[in-house]
Amino acid sequence: MRRISSFLIPFIAFVIGCSSGTESPNSRTESATRKGNAEGTAVSAGNSAVARASALDKLIAEHESAHTELINAVRLAASNAEASGVAREAYSTQDFPRQFLDFAVAEDDEASLDSCRYLINKFHISKLRFDAIDHVTRYHFNKTGIDEFFMALVHHYALEPAADVCLKAGMKAPRTATRAHATYQLALLNLQRRDWCLDSLEERQNYVQSLGKDTIDHLLSDAGADEIADLLEKVITEYPDERYFDYSISKRAEQSLFTLRNLEVGCEAPAVVGKDSAGQELRLQDQKGNVVVVCFWAHWCGVCMESLPQETAFVSSMKDRPFVWLGVNGDDDIELLREAESSGKVNFHSWHDGKGGAIASRWNIWGFPSLFVIDQSGIIRYKSRGHVDLEIVFPIIEDLVTSVESERSKGITNR
Repeated sequence: MRRISSFLIPFIAFVIGCSSGTESPNSRTESATRKGNAEGTAVSAGNSAVARASALDKLIAEHESAHTELINAVRLAASNAEASGVAREAYSTQDFPRQFLDFAVAEDDEASLDSCRYLINKFHISKLRFDAIDHVTRYHFNKTGIDEFFMALVHHYALEPAADVCLKAGMKAPRTATRAHATYQLALLNLQRRDWCLDSLEERQNYVQSLGKDTIDHLLSDAGADEIADLLEKVITEYPDERYFDYSISKRAEQSLFTLRNLEVGCEAPAVVGKDSAGQELRLQDQKGNVVVVCFWAHWCGVCMESLPQETAFVSSMKDRPFVWLGVNGDDDIELLREAESSGKVNFHSWHDGKGGAIASRWNIWGFPSLFVIDQSGIIRYKSRGHVDLEIVFPIIEDLVTSVESERSKGITNR
């Protein structure tokens, strides 16, 4: 049996359920026509909230089961052509995006909103995801689950103008919580776009292609940053009591505002003062004149531990050069850090911050590992996003360190 392309399986997992044929345009007329028909498949148990929720759970279970079956069938296929054929047959017979949209338009209840959220989370290629966004914009701004829908938009649709349309409409909704979450998520959406574009020319080109050059140029300008700051300040001042589960969105807005003003590439890195594993004070600002990495890591972070051998080898290779690698350790148990240092597992100095500690909170760290490269003048030159790519990080450090060495050889210092 031939080995199926490693690209094909994740691709099929990405699009399962999306019809390969043309899909209907964004049309409430068509949706209304389907409304009566949808009841037979989506709400046969009646219109009660419990029955609708149960029906949606059943549809989700059917999709997940079909997803598993398809992936298994693809793995058993004798060739890429056979695997593609299996996928095409599944698309034409199952068309899950249509089923979830039909369910959503049958009733404008909480289950409808949940169905739309599932659709935009799972079917990133289907054109029907835009029908789902339109349906929510028209009929669901009064629902308590709208905050989760907005979060899904920001997570999956940063390249789509449809996200902006929905969030801007949400900012005008009668319901206070809807306005609060729409305002906050629109700010986060543009912060995310700005961060990616500033950090990667390739990503900037993707955003220009999707949103237009004028839009991206404005977003990256001082005026664009000011508009994001205005949105965050609006959340802080006008919606101080709104929450998402167990956290205050105004507090999160304060952290995001700090990120915008202090933690973008090109910003001067904020001061860091904390204690190391021995209880001694450790200060980031004392390293000015050196190239510095600030890396947030912990033993509970599997990726962090997988990266440690590469990182420690790199630190060793940079010995006696104007470079310092500083860790921010997120383990609650300080003994884990002490043991790692004494055993040689780590060969760099770390602050002990604990999980969700003061340094990680101030630097608005949502995921581990996170890494910043700071030049000899204290300016952030690189920041990680969804993951840390050491193949990108190490050359950036090398170039900066070489520059410092060249300046020092000429008698130029930055201390």
